[in-house]
Amino acid sequence: MSLLDGLPEPPQRPFVSARPSYADIPPLEVISGLKYPSQWSSKGSAERNKDPIRDALTPLFTSPTHPARNVLELASGFGEQVCHVARAHPHTAFTPTECDPHLVAEIKAELEELREKAARDSPGACGKRGLETEEVLQNVREPRVLDVMEDEDWRGAREGLGGPFDGVIVANLLHCAPFEITISIFQHLSPLPHRAQNGTSTSHSPPSPPILDPHHGWIAIYGAFLIDGQFTSEGDKHFDALLRQRDDRFGLRDLNAVVRVAEEHGFVLSDRLALPANNLILFFRVVGP
Repeated sequence: MSLLDGLPEPPQRPFVSARPSYADIPPLEVISGLKYPSQWSSKGSAERNKDPIRDALTPLFTSPTHPARNVLELASGFGEQVCHVARAHPHTAFTPTECDPHLVAEIKAELEELREKAARDSPGACGKRGLETEEVLQNVREPRVLDVMEDEDWRGAREGLGGPFDGVIVANLLHCAPFEITISIFQHLSPLPHRAQNGTSTSHSPPSPPILDPHHGWIAIYGAFLIDGQFTSEGDKHFDALLRQRDDRFGLRDLNAVVRVAEEHGFVLSDRLALPANNLILFFRVVGP
């Protein structure tokens, strides 16, 4: 019996994204088809950061009162992080997503390769990017396309991703995307119906099912941030300048600005942890009744 048998399964119909084709985006040196192709994680960063992120998230999965058993990840990249966390928590199901169909295909191909290796090799066999086999193969759902800036994608996610989710993981996204991304995430995950519906519901239409548990849901956001408008290191200052040089919509977000957006949509910053290289992981929880 699979772990996923105990959770609500997404409908069998395909989840169709509303975004246009990426065929007209010029090829990149590393990968092609990215929606925001001017920035990608530096080589090796996922490998360096995966253990601290996993450890910081662990209490959410071992809580004696509300352990997370169904988790969504936004902007999963190649899937290294979600697979690493999933391996450590085999009793929780994880759904990776990406705005980019190219990356969704990459994650899916990697998982398929790992499952094939697991079937014929000893535990510990690795795929081309070093993702683990073992338990992770059983509790990672098929990666899906979800562009957090597309309302139609969020509407489809309410019906087609197997929610409501206990929590949502967002790593290394806010600083390498427009600030509207931050707003959209909190808006569509909001426990406040009039916010989460994005103004689309009326008194004549039933509310859509929530994506995030409206009573105990959480959002964990990892990355580099400004504190009271100030950089915490020269390295962060240089990183911010590099981001803005490549795209002036990018850049490190001020922690206070992110908290304000969260509070406007029914969340409270419940904790923040300092991780290596001046990064933070922020924990937002649904505001109780």
